[in-house]
Amino acid sequence: MKNSFMFFSIVLALLLASSIVLTGCMYAIVAENGAAKVYDVGSQINTDNTTIVDDDAPVAQSELQKKFSEMYDISEDGQTITVISEDYLNKYWQSNYEKEVIHSLTIEEVYFIIQDSIRIYEEYDEIVLTGFASISSMMQVAERFPFVEDKVIKTQLDAIPYYEWDDIEAIYEIILYRLKALSSPKAFFTGEEAIRFVGWDPMSSDPILALTTFYIPDYSENTDRDTILEAIGLPVVPNIDYEPPVIPDLFRFCNIYEATISFITKSNHQSTKVYPTEELDNKTYPYFSIEIPELNNALLEHGQYYRLYLDGELLIDGGFENFVNLYLYDITGDGIPELCFVMSTGSGVIDHSIVIKDYQTKKCIFSLSDRFGHDYELFFRDESLCVLEIEYRSTELTRTGVLTYDGTNISVSWDAEINYPYEWSAVMPIDTQN
Repeated sequence: MKNSFMFFSIVLALLLASSIVLTGCMYAIVAENGAAKVYDVGSQINTDNTTIVDDDAPVAQSELQKKFSEMYDISEDGQTITVISEDYLNKYWQSNYEKEVIHSLTIEEVYFIIQDSIRIYEEYDEIVLTGFASISSMMQVAERFPFVEDKVIKTQLDAIPYYEWDDIEAIYEIILYRLKALSSPKAFFTGEEAIRFVGWDPMSSDPILALTTFYIPDYSENTDRDTILEAIGLPVVPNIDYEPPVIPDLFRFCNIYEATISFITKSNHQSTKVYPTEELDNKTYPYFSIEIPELNNALLEHGQYYRLYLDGELLIDGGFENFVNLYLYDITGDGIPELCFVMSTGSGVIDHSIVIKDYQTKKCIFSLSDRFGHDYELFFRDESLCVLEIEYRSTELTRTGVLTYDGTNISVSWDAEINYPYEWSAVMPIDTQN
């Protein structure tokens, strides 16, 4: 055991970058190459004699605000809002009863609902979601007309500007409700449906995809739903060659590790997270910047990403490869602590690995990873920094060991049996969750 050691542990939450910002009168849409394309809807000027509209610009937000505000029912005290009144919902679907088409909203309307739902959550104490069920159970009616349950959501305005995960998920629920209440069920499909469509077992291939919901905006008589299902399902089938078809733009809804909405372009090669918005992310995780006293000129920053600077040089920048734990511990015994990271790698399928860097050279001097095999965490036992090995996508502990240094190399001295002195708790594997 070392008589003197230094360590510094910071537990950080995983956070992916939001690439679309919807604030003020600026409106962002993802272009086909995946880059954010920003429109200033203030440039859409209406006068008595002429209308000036940018090419490809979305509907002005003022028009969308007028359309959706007609659905609201606000209480006399201004504290409660019904986002779609019962009267509006019944008349909306009654007027569409004879139209044998699949209803879905436009891309611009979906973006507006995302931003508007954030605004509603911030402004009202109580949000009412009106239930609706079609009067017939016939298959054609079930495809065209929705079923949504009624619910009341109480907001947490006292938490603003700091958002808890419950707030993120509540807004997500409001967004999804508004889409479902105003769209035909056939405009939605799940990853499970897509994987089964191509003849594969969803849970044995990609359980996260299986539990994901997709929404087809601008649904029309030309929409080939089968081709869309095939395009989403085929990539998980092993040892198959296929030419990815061109499919319409889609929205992807997933609430596994966190509630997120992504926009998938027509090429199906680019996906951009559109919820939580960057503005909301910044409220959820306020910016901070702290100096690390154990190291000279070391700075830890957090805004949209976690960043670590050494001597003004950016060492870790988050994104695809981010750190969730940082320990400063003198393994080599030279009096200068090493940077011991638990790294989180991946965007959809995420695993944890160990990376140790030398503070002076900024180079990696030890790493331990087993992607899709095991996850790794760091912990202290008897004042020594140790490694915990967990079976991938499981809560089963497989090994523990102590980090050691022989004068040249760092290695793990694995214990004869598991020796983890804390109560173990971890997220259950995804395929055991509902």
